[in-house]
Amino acid sequence: MKNILSIIRFIGNNMSVNKITIPNITLYHGTMSPYGAKVLTALQYKKLPFSIYYINPLRVKKDLPIGKTVPVLRVGSEVKNDSTPICIWLD
Repeated sequence: MKNILSIIRFIGNNMSVNKITIPNITLYHGTMSPYGAKVLTALQYKKLPFSIYYINPLRVKKDLPIGKTVPVLRVGSEVKNDSTPICIWLD
């Protein structure tokens, strides 16, 4: 019995835990956009850490990484726009 416990302790002490890295998530969103609110709700429901960048309606083309409509979601180096494909992509 002592041998089994010492083996379990040895394995437990020497196990390496692989840490999962979560990419940086940024939501580009207009304050009055119902489509942006849809993506915001999906991110909150999935409890993902994210940051929000509110878009000035007069500078949409300058502020967005792709396209000219909100919402846009950037996950790491990947960027997608349109709320329904973004929500499907999050699954």
